[in-house]
Amino acid sequence: MVDPTKKSATYADLEPVPSHLVAEIIGGALWTRSHGHVLPAMARTALSVELGSLCQTRSNAKGSWQVLLLPELHFGEEVVVPDIAAWRVERLPFLPDHHLDLAPDWVCELTSDNQKTNPALESKLALYASLSVEHAWIIDLSERRLQVFRRDGRDWRLADTIDRQGCVSALPFDGISFSLADLWPLDPSATSENLH
Repeated sequence: MVDPTKKSATYADLEPVPSHLVAEIIGGALWTRSHGHVLPAMARTALSVELGSLCQTRSNAKGSWQVLLLPELHFGEEVVVPDIAAWRVERLPFLPDHHLDLAPDWVCELTSDNQKTNPALESKLALYASLSVEHAWIIDLSERRLQVFRRDGRDWRLADTIDRQGCVSALPFDGISFSLADLWPLDPSATSENLH
């Protein structure tokens, strides 16, 4: 919760944040986080590759998705940057030149062991639910776990949990499947030999 005696952050407060940090305004507070660590970058890239067959192309527009890494989304005074977000092409047929103000259909956020109780993530999830985002995936990098959530009114309902090398075929992308271990292919702790 934001201290009501403090001035709420504005976009002017966000602009001077160094470019190696992701800056967000959530609930009136300015939050920053690094996006340059190797494991989150690898997971974001690998997941976008897995979703690539669903992405819009000139020859495949109907039923496809716009998938973006670290998009800047503006909702009134709130500015959020999900790790990955996707919109059905029917809702977002083209990408604007600037930030987006249309809530995505799906978001994916990455967490780690030092973010187990992350108030920024909790606030972002509440915001996503209030904006009618239908699906959210939370990838815990330290546990190598994916939690799949579906919006239930203004709350989230856990639909599935997938660990380490489990097969991912989850809404809204249940038409494809891949191993969760594909998101960290260079991680020796994720190999089957190290799981016994």
